[in-house]
Amino acid sequence: MDDGIPGITEARYRLLGLQAVRHDGGVVIRRGKTRLEVPGEKAGDLLDLLVARSAEGSGIDLEEIQGAIDATDHELLRLLVERLRSARLLVRGGDIGGERRDDIFYWNHGTTAAATAANITSIDLAVFGINHVSLPLLGNLRSCGFRRLTLVDHPALRNLDFFDEDRKLRSEIAGAMSVRPRSFEEWQGRGRPSECQVVCSDVGGLGLMRDWNRSCVAANVPFYPIVLEDEVAHLGPLVIPGEGPCFECLCLRREAAAADPDRERATQGHAFFGRVVSGYLQPMARVAADIAAIELLKFFSRTLPGGAAGRLIEADLMVPALRTRTVLKVPRCPVCATAASGSAPAPDEPEAGEA
Repeated sequence: MDDGIPGITEARYRLLGLQAVRHDGGVVIRRGKTRLEVPGEKAGDLLDLLVARSAEGSGIDLEEIQGAIDATDHELLRLLVERLRSARLLVRGGDIGGERRDDIFYWNHGTTAAATAANITSIDLAVFGINHVSLPLLGNLRSCGFRRLTLVDHPALRNLDFFDEDRKLRSEIAGAMSVRPRSFEEWQGRGRPSECQVVCSDVGGLGLMRDWNRSCVAANVPFYPIVLEDEVAHLGPLVIPGEGPCFECLCLRREAAAADPDRERATQGHAFFGRVVSGYLQPMARVAADIAAIELLKFFSRTLPGGAAGRLIEADLMVPALRTRTVLKVPRCPVCATAASGSAPAPDEPEAGEA
């Protein structure tokens, strides 16, 4: 017995978790971002029948259900089944996924948590800086499924509130860390590059990012800067050497539009030493870390939409306002237009007397 119901002779089906509300002579069905409306006075009853059969655990036999209802309801059942299948709410028995919030999130985007984890668990990320941005970022990345995370203590990226008078990490901060920090020297000596260097600052420092970009491009290592400059977070662009613009391209375009580029360059280059006059609230740093984690997940997972290199996000956290724009490559950029593949260290730490 077919009667026009798609796939009726195929394997048994299961319904994914959903919410149904009877409305205006039909039923409105919701899962995640999906909203589905099925007209018909008996649509809710037919959906209840599908839900009950699915809950029994042996799957939905569409032919059996068709035989159990009035012939006058066959067309409505066909419509309901078509819409549930097209919305990926009615799936083959073996294809059912989990019902946690992250499972539903990935389902929204046509993928699964398992497929995403398979792509990111092997990604080696080095996160530089011990500050209000890097620490929540590490927790975010771990919660998203990244497992190969290295925290590198670079002196120029330290928030000194986390250190004692002897420049040792305070015990309560060290005890709360999910990843043991490595010294910059220890990281340099490990002999293999990370797949991306994520550089975090909570006191500004676009000038330092410029130097870091130069080193990463020369070493052919992807680079992602996260800079909280007072109340504004600058995220990206993600630099993939040889495949688009670099951070220097962004800086050159900013300088071309600035009224006094020399002044801008001078202040950016001394951000570390101006940390005592930087002003922000801790939740602002967390917002920067939250957005950055999602951006890194989108790019490295290869299962989610929107993961793109060369994109800058600027978040004014007091307005609040968020602006996303694509950075254009500068044709004669002195960094990425002339870069040759090789090996280069990250920027040196400040002189002992300056820190």
